[in-house]
Amino acid sequence: MTSKSLSEQQIKAVGRAAVANSLDLFDDAQTLLSAGRVERAYVLAVLAVEEFTKLVACRDLLREPSRDVTVADLRVALKPPRRVHVLRYEHALQFIDDVSSGSFSSAMHERFGWSVGRQLEMRERALYVEVDDSGGPITPKDVDRELISEWARVLIEVFGVFAFAMAPDPWDSIDKGADQ
Repeated sequence: MTSKSLSEQQIKAVGRAAVANSLDLFDDAQTLLSAGRVERAYVLAVLAVEEFTKLVACRDLLREPSRDVTVADLRVALKPPRRVHVLRYEHALQFIDDVSSGSFSSAMHERFGWSVGRQLEMRERALYVEVDDSGGPITPKDVDRELISEWARVLIEVFGVFAFAMAPDPWDSIDKGADQ
């Protein structure tokens, strides 16, 4: 079953579903942010960005010349190896910057002055328990709530608007971007 070749329409349907799920995650992030659950809102907003990149993975598979894409190929593209969320996040930001002529990262850097690495570090801190230099626990409750609240708001506003603008069919935007 996993060696079955997929049609372009099947691959695009997966990309559409990923964007729809991304939008749902943004909605959930907004709900949590409004309820003062800043750490979880932040994490869901980042996960929404990562989920969006499944559309980009589908696009990349479709751009490979004369290749039959199988179910197994699509699964690998959508669920790459461990720690790939870092690469997905960077990939999503790069894609948005390419489409928006750099305005997304400019807005993020203007407001926060952070590199993508710093944003990812904050993501890890807002989601996981870590150990500080003295051996003590660092929990999601130890993050700068005001800072990640603002970051989550910007991410939800900027990226959410971008993802929403691609609905109901993100392939229209993807195909236009490829023609430019």
